[in-house]
Amino acid sequence: MSSLAKLLRTGPLNIPAVFNDAFDALISRLMREWEIPGVSIAIAPLSGAAPVFKAYGLAHGDEAITPKASERWVLFTTLTLLRVLKEHSLGPDTPVSDVLPNFKLESEVDGAKVTFAHSVGHAAGIETADVMYTDSAAQEDMIRYLSTLPCSAAPGTTPFYSNYMFDAAALAVEALTGQTFEVVVKENVLDPLGMAETSFTGTAGEDVAMGLTPRLDKGELKAGMGISVGVGPNTGLQSLGQMGRGSYGLISTAEDMAKWTASLLSNPFVNAASAPRLNMTDKWHPGGSLLDAPLTYGMSLFQGSHAGVAFLEAYGATAGYRTNMAIIRELDVGIVVMSNSEEAHELGAMIKFLAIRSHLGMDIDSVLQAMSTEMAQRRKAECPNLPAITGVTPNLSLGTYVGPGLGRWHLTSASFVTERPECVNIPYLPWLYGTCKPLLTLTGEGSYEGCMQWTNRADGKVYYGCPFSAKEVDGDIWISGFNWGDKAELCVLRKIKG
Repeated sequence: MSSLAKLLRTGPLNIPAVFNDAFDALISRLMREWEIPGVSIAIAPLSGAAPVFKAYGLAHGDEAITPKASERWVLFTTLTLLRVLKEHSLGPDTPVSDVLPNFKLESEVDGAKVTFAHSVGHAAGIETADVMYTDSAAQEDMIRYLSTLPCSAAPGTTPFYSNYMFDAAALAVEALTGQTFEVVVKENVLDPLGMAETSFTGTAGEDVAMGLTPRLDKGELKAGMGISVGVGPNTGLQSLGQMGRGSYGLISTAEDMAKWTASLLSNPFVNAASAPRLNMTDKWHPGGSLLDAPLTYGMSLFQGSHAGVAFLEAYGATAGYRTNMAIIRELDVGIVVMSNSEEAHELGAMIKFLAIRSHLGMDIDSVLQAMSTEMAQRRKAECPNLPAITGVTPNLSLGTYVGPGLGRWHLTSASFVTERPECVNIPYLPWLYGTCKPLLTLTGEGSYEGCMQWTNRADGKVYYGCPFSAKEVDGDIWISGFNWGDKAELCVLRKIKG
């Protein structure tokens, strides 16, 4: 597109002209083809005009989804942290240990210090999986736990996604203010904006959507047809209790997110949060082939551009949910896409591209093709055929093992099998939605392949998932690949009872 043609089309996005009947038909068609049960969209003019809401599909069962579809947001943590730091004459480059004296990571060597910018910028050097949210034995002391994690990169050099550090940021807010993190967020963000349905308990109303997780059926992906993982008093996100407050704890809705998104341009800390600090890999974010240049990442906010139009972006996910928020200043609009399916990963990011191209009078076929290709590649990588693995009878000693990564494992004779079962995709953090038991089979001297036997609390059915590799090391069990299949992500279980 010529510079003149683009110039003629600058100005606020014509929301009714872009989010019209044709858009509705397209989203409905893609949801059917991509097997996404429900999507809720908020289109919020940054000038403060009334937002527009769109809702498609089902929340759960035969209940229609509404703008109350639920999700969690770590950007609240980052902006709250930056404000509190400034109030105490500190900043994002302040070392975490200046506020939390006992904080220490293995990456802090040769004088290097993990700063708050590293903490909320996924650059602290921690590369282990976020699987610590298990039982009370694994949750006693966050700071002590962090000190045990392996770190293979110096602070600020390599992006490793870690929710742990957002929870440490919440502890820092509490240390500086003398108030609970929940109270600080409520008094300084939620109440002033009238965000009455955003909370740390996930109880926005009876019509809050349940998350649906895809699973494999004989090696074939059945997206959006998986297991209900809605929140409840003793299950799901609420069962995390005090853990995960800075990362998973805050649950919002599309209606409330429209209020928050429209307020961000007046937030004095957004520029700092979005200032580039790292270049990010495409695997973290869909739509890489559509960008003018690789995304940059600051502190919870991405910066990118498409067709010469710049945007800020944040996204998140938890068990059965996906969400994406884009702020396009040039078009005076913020777009929030929330879904109760992990399969909306590409759809959430795609809508900003559709809005930009529609505004500029460009075709959208290239966007649809790129996102369809990326979805196919992601599914192949995330959901490979995981057949059974045959080994021999293991000889790992029986007893109770505990690790800050995986909680308590009670190994009995029933834990050892000669064949690790065929695995399917089960919910992220499966112990929140049912009971888990480890199964292991010996594949070589001191080497095991295992998985979790998960009994769904909702229907009592048994599934096998979260495949992992295990190795005996000096009486400990070293677990790698749990849930994500990344062999670099390591958790250690130590025996506490014979």
